[in-house]
Amino acid sequence: MFHSPAQRTFTDNFTWRLSAAIPFLGFLGFGIYFYVDTHEFVPVLWGFIAGFGMLFAYSILWAAKRKVSLHPEGISYASLFKSSELTWQEIKVTRYSQYAVNWGAHFGILGYLVSAARGKSENMQRSLIIEGSQKMKLTPNLRDVDEAIRLVLAAVNPAMRKEAETLLNSGGTAQFGDLSLTPQGVVWKKKEPLPYSSIVKCKLDGKNLRIKAEGKWLDNVSVAAEKVPNLFVALEIIEEKRVSSAPGPQTKTAAAGFDKFS
Repeated sequence: MFHSPAQRTFTDNFTWRLSAAIPFLGFLGFGIYFYVDTHEFVPVLWGFIAGFGMLFAYSILWAAKRKVSLHPEGISYASLFKSSELTWQEIKVTRYSQYAVNWGAHFGILGYLVSAARGKSENMQRSLIIEGSQKMKLTPNLRDVDEAIRLVLAAVNPAMRKEAETLLNSGGTAQFGDLSLTPQGVVWKKKEPLPYSSIVKCKLDGKNLRIKAEGKWLDNVSVAAEKVPNLFVALEIIEEKRVSSAPGPQTKTAAAGFDKFS
């Protein structure tokens, strides 16, 4: 257990509680109306009401117990059934994912209520899987999950980047899943290296990482972000290599760092 107090604590938002409350309150209202109107007790109906009531109570208890805390030493996770901790040094892999969702369009009235609770009708949902001796996942069900992701990446990425740059500077290859960074350029799977100076696009576009070379109509690389471990470390190194290897003044490609998501 970490001895230092938590610097930040992130708790559940209202999504699951609201999702459980709506059917419970709907059935409860109908049950009360039906009983007042007919004075007849229907066991099956009230069984459904009791079941949804227990689900609602469980969602409240789950949300009350579930939290992620960031300490100077690392990150801790606690829920109704388990708790775990990872020091920053233990974390070797992060997997980031994002996707756009329109709550109202996808989930109707429930979606509009959820989006009202979140404050947006359409937004980018972001998640981060953290892997070390244990695995943790930061999901959109956490309040202020974007900030939690930024803080975690800020704590672990510098050491990962230093290790990758040491490999590159010694002539080696920094591996990011099927994406490799070599002194000559970016390699996707077993294809020929894509020189850093030829890259005109390297960014997150929706749920995918997209890399394109100058003169190409289609992307050279288009892959789901979560398929590239330590994605933002790779993006930062590619951006630095691209700018330093190209002649003349250069404009940065879009959103290379974890400090701003695209």
